[in-house]
Amino acid sequence: MMIKRKVFYISLLLLYLVLAIIIVPMIVPLKEEFQLNFDEGLQLMKASLYMEGDSPHIEIWSDYPFIFTAILSFWFSIVGKSVFSRAF
Repeated sequence: MMIKRKVFYISLLLLYLVLAIIIVPMIVPLKEEFQLNFDEGLQLMKASLYMEGDSPHIEIWSDYPFIFTAILSFWFSIVGKSVFSRAF
């Protein structure tokens, strides 16, 4: 019984995450001017270098965790190498 409850809660959490990822960009689209600060620009450059095959923490140094770069490069592989790519 306890395992079924855990599976139910995990599936409910995944459903909420998927709905948030899909619905929030539809409700609040990017229609305003988009401004990047220095740190965000560095993250974009690191993700671009990682997508081109540079190895993290050897050729690309950063004090941020690598997971941010990996998530951003995964997103770029889905929607394209642009901040202004539209998924919908």
